[in-house]
Amino acid sequence: MLRGYQHKGYSFVLRLIPLLMTSYELGFGSYLLCADKNIIAGRFLISLGSITFALFCVVATSMRQIEGFTHVWYFPAAAYSFALAICIWAIVILATGSSAADIVSGHMALGAGMIALCVSTIALTSRHFLHISANSLHRTDSSIDASSYTRRGVLLLASIPACVSLAGFCYAIYSMVLHATPEKLGGHALVAQSFVCLSLTFIVYILARQMNNTFLKKFKWRFSVYVIINGLVDIIWGICVLCMRPQAFITPGFGMIALGMVCISISGKAHRVVGSWKGVSELAYFAAYFPVFAGLGGLFLSIILFSVSTRFPAYLDAAYTVSGLSAVCVAIYGIVAIPAVDPISF
Repeated sequence: MLRGYQHKGYSFVLRLIPLLMTSYELGFGSYLLCADKNIIAGRFLISLGSITFALFCVVATSMRQIEGFTHVWYFPAAAYSFALAICIWAIVILATGSSAADIVSGHMALGAGMIALCVSTIALTSRHFLHISANSLHRTDSSIDASSYTRRGVLLLASIPACVSLAGFCYAIYSMVLHATPEKLGGHALVAQSFVCLSLTFIVYILARQMNNTFLKKFKWRFSVYVIINGLVDIIWGICVLCMRPQAFITPGFGMIALGMVCISISGKAHRVVGSWKGVSELAYFAAYFPVFAGLGGLFLSIILFSVSTRFPAYLDAAYTVSGLSAVCVAIYGIVAIPAVDPISF
């Protein structure tokens, strides 16, 4: 089973990618927060570290099972712990801070922590990852694999990121409608992050239904298209914010565009697992490069913004934000490239 891919070096590389991105987020964020005194970008980059660490836990949970290990519960537990810590930190910032930087960074950090909670749920769901390939190859559509998740368990798992995204949308709308400019800035960022949470809800739902063999062919591409739509909404909304809002909305506008790229990266995971379900699609192979393209696009955009910021300092926070989210796109490659989702490898 997966003899070529069971090589520990391949597993090591896939886990190393999100860990390197976590080191970048935490290290660069701490530098900006402490040395450069850039509160918004520093806090946001540190909070993004919880997302990339959760992505590492998803890769580790899946790859360790492929290597023969059965006890992998500590990876989801670690991911949830880091994500909850970031959420609590953000809530404390929002509750105790009074400056505009505290309000904006609090919203952005809270959104990142919420995304990390959703990614942690993918890690939790992946405890039965090997059932996907077994069901795809050896079970009919009417044969339910009750040894993984029941129908109620599937709905319970999907409800976690769904409730998180709903809470994010509600708080974002509340901030945008009822408060002044700093809250509106944070609200725009949070609503884009909530779309990412919604995209991750679809990933959890797809994986859980494939694990208990209730993912029907009529659903095959529906949810992956939904993820693409979420990304396009973020990108279009971000462009509209940049065109219609004053200079203060530069960072949220470009941040929303970068979050749209994150959704495009997540769609690579959806296309990968859906395209490999009971018959391999060519798109399943091409989808592995979605995070790479999105990460490179975000990198080029951040370089442009850094160049522009030498003359217009208002673009500096946007450059930091886009660079941090580009690192998230790169980390997502680790979960998209997991080989067990491809039945041809078995």
